[in-house]
Amino acid sequence: MAELLRPNSEVVNGYIKKFTDESQKPDDIITHLIKTYPNHKNDWEVRLKAVVINNFYGTFISAINKLATHIYNMNIDNLLVNGSPEAVTKIATGHKIIRKDKEINFFSFATKYCNWHNHDAYPIYDSVSARLLQVYNKHADFHFTEHAITNEIVEFKASVDDFRNCFGLSNFSYKEIDKFLWTYGKEV
Repeated sequence: MAELLRPNSEVVNGYIKKFTDESQKPDDIITHLIKTYPNHKNDWEVRLKAVVINNFYGTFISAINKLATHIYNMNIDNLLVNGSPEAVTKIATGHKIIRKDKEINFFSFATKYCNWHNHDAYPIYDSVSARLLQVYNKHADFHFTEHAITNEIVEFKASVDDFRNCFGLSNFSYKEIDKFLWTYGKEV
């Protein structure tokens, strides 16, 4: 592996631009959907948002219609507006979608869905970004535990916040940090 880049404003902005150059259309489409349908009062609006986010992020949830119905039935608008971590947990679990006799935890999808509804409250989890955070944690002193990558939104958010603080990146949103971590993480 090449030498790990130290994240700073210039590096992060460079990877945000690279992400944007490659993925602007999906972001524009999701942005339009969320602005057009910000709430969860109509089943088909929730289904449309869930299907598009599932597709563009490649979360591969085959039972996305069942998960969308679950989201619709939860009445989570206030949780999302207030940035409650409970919104992530409620989306990720309790849907009764089973694989190998166990309910699937859709933590990654839930963080993405919540982030699109409130960029300032929810960091986006995916395995590429989490692995890069683990690598950076070996080279810098910030709070990162295994709980941060095991479906614990409070721990994951604390890890991302500590990463931002450690490298002086607090002015970057969770969405921007995700774009950096995901794009650079794919390289390393």
